[in-house]
Amino acid sequence: MKPSLRILTCALASASVLAAAPAGANPGLQRAAGGPGASALLKNGMLTMHWKGGSARIQVPPDYLLPAVTTRGDLGGVSYDGRTAVLAYARQGEGGRSRFLIAEDGKLKPLVFRGTVAFDAVAPRGNSIYLTRRASATDATRYTVLSYNRVERVLNPVATKVVFSAEGTEQPDGWTMQGQPLARATAADGTWTFTLYRSREYPFIHALPLGQGSWAMCVELPESWNGRVGTLRLRAGHDQTVDVLNAKGAVIATADIANTRLTLKTPA
Repeated sequence: MKPSLRILTCALASASVLAAAPAGANPGLQRAAGGPGASALLKNGMLTMHWKGGSARIQVPPDYLLPAVTTRGDLGGVSYDGRTAVLAYARQGEGGRSRFLIAEDGKLKPLVFRGTVAFDAVAPRGNSIYLTRRASATDATRYTVLSYNRVERVLNPVATKVVFSAEGTEQPDGWTMQGQPLARATAADGTWTFTLYRSREYPFIHALPLGQGSWAMCVELPESWNGRVGTLRLRAGHDQTVDVLNAKGAVIATADIANTRLTLKTPA
């Protein structure tokens, strides 16, 4: 197994990702998808939401955007059922607060947190929102992962429950999180989201169960893939599996989340 690292190279979306569209800028057309038939489109301050059997149009104040969840500009914020959309303020942390708008039932509901936090994911029915809070004043890639229960109005830390690689499982006790999000895939039923990260030590996948409590899993990928991690993509499969694809679209690894097993393909 790999040597035990005191820094778990596992993080969610960074504040720099959300800064891709600065305040006052017009990002043009923004579009994010949820589950089948679910989507949100933001254009010229008008948010149009679609879900199975319904739709809504809501006027959005300036400087609120659908949040980016990877450095490649992939957008998120839409629940699997499409009935909830999260919009992030472009200047998070201004005045010591981070501001969001929750679009739901044809209305906008404000949500404010102390300090600087960034959006990462939303539960399938919108009842929980996942965030990150910067954990280091000098390292912009280190974060604490948080889960906000909208029903109970409680903010809880997300604990990394399991870490595994092709060599087996490791104990995550005492590790913190660090990394840069590059690519994302979501399970077909919306219950898991998988994010590929670049880190100093090795690339990894952060597996986050949505709406299932405040915990997560991490899959360590080979250190030798560090040089090409920027070309890799993810594809969610069935039964809590996720494939890693190379630049040609070939599967080079499959992570079985349910059985904590990583299978590398030959040749990779």
